[in-house]
Amino acid sequence: MIKKNRNFFKFKQVGYIAAFFTALSFYPAQALNLKKDFVRENIKGKTAVITAADISDSEFTDLCLFSLRFIQMNYVLLSSDDDFILLARETVKKIPATADSEIPPLLESIFSITENAGLQKDILDNFILCADSPSFQAAVLDGDSSPVRRINTFTEKKIHNFTAGTGTAETDVALLKTAITALGKFKNPSSFSVLFACYMCADTDIAAQAEKALENFAGIYNKQVRVLITNGNITEKRRALDLVLNNPNNSDFFKAEMSENALAQTIKCSAVAAADAEECVKLKMTAVRELYRVSWTRSPALMKDVFIAAQKEYSAGFLTDSRFIEIMYAFTRLASAEAGTHLSAYLKELNKNREENKDVSTPVVLAVIQSLQLLGDKTAFDDLLYATYQSYPEEVLQAARDALSKLKW
Repeated sequence: MIKKNRNFFKFKQVGYIAAFFTALSFYPAQALNLKKDFVRENIKGKTAVITAADISDSEFTDLCLFSLRFIQMNYVLLSSDDDFILLARETVKKIPATADSEIPPLLESIFSITENAGLQKDILDNFILCADSPSFQAAVLDGDSSPVRRINTFTEKKIHNFTAGTGTAETDVALLKTAITALGKFKNPSSFSVLFACYMCADTDIAAQAEKALENFAGIYNKQVRVLITNGNITEKRRALDLVLNNPNNSDFFKAEMSENALAQTIKCSAVAAADAEECVKLKMTAVRELYRVSWTRSPALMKDVFIAAQKEYSAGFLTDSRFIEIMYAFTRLASAEAGTHLSAYLKELNKNREENKDVSTPVVLAVIQSLQLLGDKTAFDDLLYATYQSYPEEVLQAARDALSKLKW
């Protein structure tokens, strides 16, 4: 009986050995040698094998895949070992994610379980290096891919911790910036909200990094920007518009369209009543300047409403002379059919104030008169004539006389 068992075990051993060599026969000799060297070495030796391997060797990718699987399988057990982490970092730095379709999922898996900042950065750098490759994008970045979700979550956590004051160490900030760069390269719509949160960060370096990353989202984030400008708080509206206007990859049409949307929002949150009055004014001025720049004449009714609201805001002290005058000039240029009547009515109000010895800003009344001269609308005749009888400075009186001479009859 014992003899039979021994024969059985001998037969089984022979079977294992035969199977092993049969499996080896499928690998070229160099791959066998590299893998054999890798398996027989300790951790430091494995690192030496990876480091010494020639990246031009046809079997190099297969060796690195072997190493990545080893790292993934043993990470929890050996993550506290510095030599093991070095092996992981050397492997990740040496093999590009584009080398094989199996590599990105392995890198993502390792990224999901490691808390080593150096290794995390190496994996992110690897993804950044390969992000523009069509094969990498097809395998990893199309749709709501797992690596994108993973880095979205990672970045979201990092910016949350930074904002809360618990992730401000130099290594944490460096990792956050690298993750932001990676998401910018990926250009996945699901990353917009995460990058926008980084863009809203009070730290100017982080905000600038996020803005640069979002430059790649032109044409991708249009719908999300519209939602922010419509439904966001006043600061989010302003920063979203800034994001659109500062991006050289956006068309003038889209910039003007978003400026029009933002300007409409300022009517709803009039600065006279808004808790964030200055933010509302900044949003208004940014939008008005952009519409003026591109000569956007598609919304005369909106410009009329903006001018009417601006008069109230100016009287309440929320608008300076210079800002109010900018709005006035934009109204004149972008809604000329509406502007004559409203500017004439406003000049009548200023004349009455002057007649009652109330303070009237010389630059403002001068701007009204010059705008009426530019329009040449004859409906302004009575109010311009009335102005010449008031105790305005001579430059205002002369401007009124010049405007009267330029009216179109």
